[in-house]
Amino acid sequence: MLFLIRMKKGLISLTSPSLPISAKDGDPDLELCGMVSMLLRPHGERAPVVAAERKGRLASEGKFEGVELWCQMAFRLDRIILAKAAT
Repeated sequence: MLFLIRMKKGLISLTSPSLPISAKDGDPDLELCGMVSMLLRPHGERAPVVAAERKGRLASEGKFEGVELWCQMAFRLDRIILAKAAT
């Protein structure tokens, strides 16, 4: 699945791992990319640190579904940052 993320310097393509898609729940890849975009806006280059802090906090609270969500977001965040650095 291919996604395009609009950044200040144009569009960046983002290929994500396949996740199950449910018509009822919508497209989880698209939702995760939107969440990553919302994380990048206020935090910018510090976004990976914020994601790591959130994952650690959720893990210490035993909220492992939340940890999985933030791991998926971190994957997409890394792809965006690497693609941005390559341009």
